Amino acid sequence: MESIDASAATTDAASGRTGLRIALAAAFCLIGAGALLWWREGDAVFAGLLTALSLCF
Repeated sequence: MESIDASAATTDAASGRTGLRIALAAAFCLIGAGALLWWREGDAVFAGLLTALSLCF
């Protein structure tokens, strides 16, 4: 009988979860930075950004 090696599948799943955690942490960091800027500077800090994005699209 052959034995089944499940270590490769476990490693792939663990690396996928690690990547997801890093992406979520980066997203929360960006949201937090945006909220902090909004709280301190108001919406004026995003006016230029929104104008630039609207011109691009």
